[in-house]
Amino acid sequence: MAAPSFVALGAGVNGIAAVSPPWPASGNLVDDIALLFVETANEVVTLSTPAGFVLVTLQGTGTAAGLASTRLTIFWARATSTTPPTPTIADPGDHVAARIATFRGCINTGDPWDVFAGDVLASPSTTVTIPGATTTVIDTRVVLSVANATDIGTAETSVPTNAALTGITEHHDTNVTAGNGGGFDIVSATKATAGAYGTSAATLVTSSVQARITIALKGPQFVPGVKPTVVPQAIMRSAVR
Repeated sequence: MAAPSFVALGAGVNGIAAVSPPWPASGNLVDDIALLFVETANEVVTLSTPAGFVLVTLQGTGTAAGLASTRLTIFWARATSTTPPTPTIADPGDHVAARIATFRGCINTGDPWDVFAGDVLASPSTTVTIPGATTTVIDTRVVLSVANATDIGTAETSVPTNAALTGITEHHDTNVTAGNGGGFDIVSATKATAGAYGTSAATLVTSSVQARITIALKGPQFVPGVKPTVVPQAIMRSAVR
């Protein structure tokens, strides 16, 4: 079985009021998994129109709405049509930046992840260390993200490195200047074998507090140690007759 794959990004949105991040404009398939990434100034994120999205996890640091504050919140949804409905994020107070990333080939029932982990860095730094986790199944798509509080409208984060992962690819890296400003990146990679993948290392252009999250998405082969049934050729020939 192959690991789940990254498909596409919806348009990024940001502002100082409610925003509605769209799914990718085309190419969506039923059972695609969407991860909705939301960065705020460590303010609670509420979906006034959930459109099927539910919370996966969040990490935040600093005083809510403070200059040196950031929160990374991730929601997920499963596409039930090729034109999924658009969620709306309620105005959190200072600012909000959000974007949807879609993935294909995940388990098609229940939660699509095997494991996830997260932490925060409360003291500003340019050094990024995204926590790792321990997968229990083979062929996972490991998604990495770090949010920062820098008030600038350009990319801030380098592509992470991690010897336990292959095909590390950055899909999004943008900061915004709405309100106090901030931003996040979206990166994914493959973990072919079950087991631990340690921290992923990256750097920020500007020293900042950070919120870091990793999620390992699993495919349909999610029961470890179970071998597929092999039907002997003689039985198959007999069945054909």
